[in-house]
Amino acid sequence: MVPTAVPRAPSCALAAALVAGLIAASAGAQPRAASAPLFTAADSVLDLAVLERAALERNASYAAATAAAREAVARADAAGALAPLELGAGLAPSSVGSAAGAGWRASVSQPLPLFGRRGLERRMARGEAGAVQGDADAARLDLLRQVRAAFYDDYHADRVRQTALETLAWMRRARAAALARYAAGTAPQQDVFAADVEIAMLEHQAVSAGRNRLLVEARLRAMLHLDPASPLPAPPDTLSVPDADDARLLLMRSNERTRPELRGAEARVDAQRARLALARRAALPELSAGWEYDRTMDEPAYRSMATLTLELPVWPGRVAAERRAAEAGLAEATAQRDAARDELLRRITDASTQFDESLHELGVIGDALLPAAERSLASARAGYESGRGDFGAVIRAERDVLGARLEVHRTLAAVHQARAELERALGGPSAATLEEGR
Repeated sequence: MVPTAVPRAPSCALAAALVAGLIAASAGAQPRAASAPLFTAADSVLDLAVLERAALERNASYAAATAAAREAVARADAAGALAPLELGAGLAPSSVGSAAGAGWRASVSQPLPLFGRRGLERRMARGEAGAVQGDADAARLDLLRQVRAAFYDDYHADRVRQTALETLAWMRRARAAALARYAAGTAPQQDVFAADVEIAMLEHQAVSAGRNRLLVEARLRAMLHLDPASPLPAPPDTLSVPDADDARLLLMRSNERTRPELRGAEARVDAQRARLALARRAALPELSAGWEYDRTMDEPAYRSMATLTLELPVWPGRVAAERRAAEAGLAEATAQRDAARDELLRRITDASTQFDESLHELGVIGDALLPAAERSLASARAGYESGRGDFGAVIRAERDVLGARLEVHRTLAAVHQARAELERALGGPSAATLEEGR
């Protein structure tokens, strides 16, 4: 006979210990520094707003993206500045100690870019900085999307486990009743065997869902820069149903200025335009002005001299190649901008459609399928308890109720996933929304 009890917690604890051991082993001789705990024992329920703010503060990949953006801005601030002064000095060794005195020479020169070169260099650098900032803003939205996905996956795995455990408790009581009726000779032994099979399946489902939660929590800890042993509160027991009208209003109010991919792509286009303008000006001369003092000259009046130097690009091959490269770069940046816009429009359509479909599916399952399955189960139970029903019908009705309940939780998580994907495609929640919580 199939055993009616399978230890669950030790299996999950063993999996957690194995994960922690693998992470520690991979660290080798340089273990990862322990990060400050984010949650305490008093935190009983995982809060999405807290997770989002913590991820933005602690995630290492996002910190790298923001640092890259600050570096690009700093480089843009330095772009277009005058080049350093060029100082020169020379000494005639044979003249040292002579009666006429040591012969030496000193000079200073300053390149003076003409034809708006400095302005174009600043524009190109600022465009590149804007592109990097767009990448950082997109990384922020991606991080928030990943946090939400993990949060809803955690909720779903926890609800699967809890629903399986609740059904398991009822099935054990049903088995006890079947066993009593079998002992009294009013029910076949097959009823007990059927209950044992169902109990084993439910136990496996609960254990599998618990292991899925371990994997989801590992994702959350990685995004929050937490140690593998850091505790995480349990997800909420239920989620509110998103408002369809609110999602439509979000769509109506959205515009391309809120989408960092498009801002970054447009900044790259502007940088390439400045690069092309610079390449075209490369055929023009470069000017340097300076002053020189030559102590070796016999006539003092000729020792000081103002200088003017022109750099003439007389070889056209390099200039033409740079111009062609800049033209190709501009065409590439323009095509990438258009491709980014097309991809965002596709993602918005997909997410909006998935949101509406999941919301409709949730209504059908929650309002029609689940109540009907629960009524069928209640009828099957009553028939079996009165001696008129079949235990197989009870098992089938129990499976229908379990499936409907699991579908409710899955679809509710899918609705929130689609809403999060829609917000991501539209430019994400504002900073004020994150501060206020939801």
